[in-house]
Amino acid sequence: MTTIVEDLVYPEEAHSVTGTDDHLSWIILLRGNLRAVFHGQNVYIGGDIFWYPVEGEPRICASPDALAVFGRPQYNRRTWQNWHEEGLGPQVTVEVLSVVNKTAAGRRELANKVELYQRHGVEEYIELDPDRPSIVVWLRGPSGLVRTAPLTRWVSPRLNVTFAVEPDGLNVYGPDGARFVAQEDALRQGRIDAARAQQEAARAQQEADRANREAKRATEAEAEVVRLRAEIDALRKGE
Repeated sequence: MTTIVEDLVYPEEAHSVTGTDDHLSWIILLRGNLRAVFHGQNVYIGGDIFWYPVEGEPRICASPDALAVFGRPQYNRRTWQNWHEEGLGPQVTVEVLSVVNKTAAGRRELANKVELYQRHGVEEYIELDPDRPSIVVWLRGPSGLVRTAPLTRWVSPRLNVTFAVEPDGLNVYGPDGARFVAQEDALRQGRIDAARAQQEAARAQQEADRANREAKRATEAEAEVVRLRAEIDALRKGE
């Protein structure tokens, strides 16, 4: 689909672009978890949508895998157009490298993205490589965006989120230290937790039933003792 304004076309999608399941999973992981981190705050978190920074210039655009705009509310957009957002564009963008990104053409496209980010106010650009786990960051300084060497750990100044290369691969952690998890993993864990809770409840019920049976036996035994004592007392009185 496209947005057309005064004969200018602002595409909302590119039919020639495809990605792998892993790449899509990373986009969903970042967007979903970042939205949870900033829930209720005046921060927009998006992913894989076209960003148009200049009105009347639809050829100037980029599609970050994830982006954060501080100072704008969270609701779904079809594209991001600065002139409809009080002039604000992303302060933070994230790119998850795919196989395509690592080709010569893909590298040129990434270089063009960095140039656009440089010209249009991005403060922090984070490039993640899950396949060969590494983190590279461009951070804005007095002279513009400055590239770091590959990192094994990065705490985003704006997001307060930690990106870390660890023995099991590339991981992301929220401000509370909780690891970002995919929705399907959360659902799977929820089912596991529910099954464990059911097992624990069943065990607790078995323990309660056993305790009830023992209490009943104890009550019956006490009643039998009282009955026997009464019989003995009756026999003694009849002597």
